[in-house]
Amino acid sequence: MEEKAFNLDFYAPTFLIKIGGKAQEELKNAVISLDVDENLESASMFTININEGLDIKTQKFTWLDNKLLDPTEGKDVEIYMGYASRAKELKEPLITGIITALNPSFPSTGIPTLSVQGYDHSFCLQKSVVKKKRTFDEEKDYEAIAKKIAAEHNLGVGDIDHTIEPCKKITQNPGESDYKFLKRLADRLGYEFFIMDKKLYFRKPRDNEKKKKVITLGWGKELISFNPRLSTAKVVSKVTVKGHNQKNPKKPIIGVATLKDIGFKEPKAKSAAESVKTCQKKEVETSEHDFPVCNEEDAKALAEALLMKANNSVIEGSCECIGIPELRPGTNVLINGIGKRFSGKYYIKSVKHSIGGSGYTVSFEVRRGGIGTI
Repeated sequence: MEEKAFNLDFYAPTFLIKIGGKAQEELKNAVISLDVDENLESASMFTININEGLDIKTQKFTWLDNKLLDPTEGKDVEIYMGYASRAKELKEPLITGIITALNPSFPSTGIPTLSVQGYDHSFCLQKSVVKKKRTFDEEKDYEAIAKKIAAEHNLGVGDIDHTIEPCKKITQNPGESDYKFLKRLADRLGYEFFIMDKKLYFRKPRDNEKKKKVITLGWGKELISFNPRLSTAKVVSKVTVKGHNQKNPKKPIIGVATLKDIGFKEPKAKSAAESVKTCQKKEVETSEHDFPVCNEEDAKALAEALLMKANNSVIEGSCECIGIPELRPGTNVLINGIGKRFSGKYYIKSVKHSIGGSGYTVSFEVRRGGIGTI
């Protein structure tokens, strides 16, 4: 894990809004505030608050009556945030989505305002609902299904991990949207599913990822505030998966995962399950039944994923820091200066980037599967 420190000029935040692939400078000049809210568990969204203008002669509003912001047009909206000193680095948008709502405000005094809201392309998957049961006959695994649905919605492929092969054909229930369907499959596998930069991700959580650089935040420096909560109430040290054996119904297919299989690898820290085991002098075990697994290898892989998911949130916290565009959900951050127990690497669950009167700030939610040793 390589730490990444930031020595930037944080006094000149800037942003860029593109609609239909074109930069909107006039719109930018009317913006009061701008928010991009990303989340691994739901559709990401954006909010653009702007000062409205009115032509006295024509009685036409500058933005409310402008086709550019028409929710029925379905044009791509791209939002970038950063700093003037790094303007050339505004290459990747924080969000790409479509406008879904306009909320004007006409006060008794003062200037009218308009709030423009929209969602990323998860919104399209949420609106795509099957009327009849859909059976995936040709797709042999969850990975293939994720890729198929991505193609149907003209989405690129992000990280789509190899998955276990189900023993029976996978079906999408009547009235179930593509979004809820993929979310259901991901939850069953212990995976995470989300859309980012018009790409579909269906993967194992990256809590233990080592390859990428990790941003370092220090309390009293880049980190403005941090409010963590530590709880070992729900952690386990062993998961057993039992699936139906079609060849021998009396002998279920069993897969077992323990702490040695998933490994919590962080210097000067130990997993929550290890802490609980030390306290209770025994293993904390859970068992899952009736999973559609074909063999012991698949059952063990599923048990490992479920064990990882059960233990990845022993510490959860809310943070606020100076605006750093690189802070994104599904990545790790190193937080220092908050004591041995809480200092360490955290996984980002959700992020809200905000530019307004107080400058550029980021608020985000994190989780951690271990506790620092004292």
